Amino acid sequence: MLSRFQSPQALMQQLSEGYRHRVVVSGGKQVGYFSYVHREDGTFLSKLYVDENHRRTGIARRAVAA
Repeated sequence: MLSRFQSPQALMQQLSEGYRHRVVVSGGKQVGYFSYVHREDGTFLSKLYVDENHRRTGIARRAVAA
């Protein structure tokens, strides 16, 4: 899923800038991912993608809260 939305170059650039990426899994399958970075003034959520078949289930809220 990550490769559909991000190029390897963009991913490496973000990692070098301190961004963290997390894959969202449900039922043993990757159903989303999100990216964030901690800053002085708080945490910035950069990206949040959820497969359309898993939207509106609360999975993104639970993933980000974990």
